[in-house]
Amino acid sequence: MRPKECIFCGGKPLSKEHVWPKWLRPYIALKQKNHTSMSAIVHGTHREETRRRWGGDVQSHSVRIVCQSCNSGWMSQLQEKAKPSLLPLITGQPIRLNADDQLRIAFWCAMSAMNAEFLSANQTAISADDRRSLKNGRLSPDTWKIWIGHYQRGDWVGAWAHNMMRVESGEVAEPTPDGHPAPNTQTTTLVVGQLYAHIFSSVFPEVVRPVNLGNRGSRLQIQIWPVADEAIWPPPETMTDQDADIFADAIFETLYQIAG
Repeated sequence: MRPKECIFCGGKPLSKEHVWPKWLRPYIALKQKNHTSMSAIVHGTHREETRRRWGGDVQSHSVRIVCQSCNSGWMSQLQEKAKPSLLPLITGQPIRLNADDQLRIAFWCAMSAMNAEFLSANQTAISADDRRSLKNGRLSPDTWKIWIGHYQRGDWVGAWAHNMMRVESGEVAEPTPDGHPAPNTQTTTLVVGQLYAHIFSSVFPEVVRPVNLGNRGSRLQIQIWPVADEAIWPPPETMTDQDADIFADAIFETLYQIAG
């Protein structure tokens, strides 16, 4: 079921928000005839996975989940502030990213992940508290990690991948419409031009804190949240189609094995 009020402030009426905003169109050619999204939710006993093939380019996707005040207010301002830092990543140009650049990119990635969750109804894991915090200019460095990689697309047609699971805490969880406990841990992968963004969050810092992408991941992706003093773009190596596919699932494969 789609939300009936703004996912960030609870306001009404709702307006459409493009997951891949319109300002990207001059920089990304609308040439994909088809693209693929993947969403998976891991339950205690099984995993449900949905792969959907969409007609047309990814930038056509919009979701009616935010009010006009948020859409034209703080969300628009966040987009404008992030543009100068994002465009070199999207077009593959070398750049030094200082702490402020990383902060702006991280906030944009988090907002995009929060919006993209609603591409699949009833499959959200990011909390309302996190959405309100982002609206108020905050993103927890303890419960979020964000990486960016340089990806030159070949045959892989993935544009968005979303994985969710519930990490148990002993608390009784509000069930989803299908009767399962609501997830509280997620990864989102978004591909925008040559930018491959991988976003991980959980309500539990102890789940997020130890996660890294390993030796190969450190050569392919830069962690920008929590921010470092400076990051050099692009990373040492460019991602292949195989890398793009593997890293979209890598964190959740590890968490699933631990949980199992």
